[in-house]
Amino acid sequence: NKIIAVSESNRNLFKIMGKVPDKIHAIYNGIDLSEFDSVRGYARRDLEIGDDAVVIGVIAVFDKCKGHIYLFEAIYKLITGGSKNILCLVVGDGREREELENFVADRGLSDHIRFLGYRNDVPELVAIMDIVVMPSTQESFPRVPLEAMAMKVPVIATTVGGLPEAIDNGKTGILVPPADVNSLSAAIKYLIEHPEIRKKMGEAGRKR
Repeated sequence: NKIIAVSESNRNLFKIMGKVPDKIHAIYNGIDLSEFDSVRGYARRDLEIGDDAVVIGVIAVFDKCKGHIYLFEAIYKLITGGSKNILCLVVGDGREREELENFVADRGLSDHIRFLGYRNDVPELVAIMDIVVMPSTQESFPRVPLEAMAMKVPVIATTVGGLPEAIDNGKTGILVPPADVNSLSAAIKYLIEHPEIRKKMGEAGRKR
């Protein structure tokens, strides 16, 4: 009788596929904010993270559509450009792991990109992140940016799928084109250099 899409982007895709528009309704994925109210997070020393490090997080299965490689290229661009205080925590696992680990090793990024594998403590990890990045080339309406906003962490994401519907560009995070290393690195650099903007976006994300 009805088709439920998890975003307007998905709803439009159903319409393109020839589904009857009147039957399609968008109902966003949601999260229970109370689950994040009592999260204390880890002390940075528990994960051997320096006090001066800006912690970037990416949380996704290792698949090409998640765009890890573009984030890693952006970090390489920033590191070689002088931004030495970056630490990227990579949460997840999957078939592209060896390829991504080889890229990090070949670029000499092992001190700046740390693979944590599959984890069951994502909220605790998000709590110590300064920025969460979603560099995807394809999405529906993922939970990760919602969880980041619930933890008052700004999100940098691509303009694919339902991500622009989740993130209020310039207010709760920054949207960039997919597979665009220059735009991604510029957005990261901007938030690294403006901690007051990160804080403001994080608070706006929680409110949203």
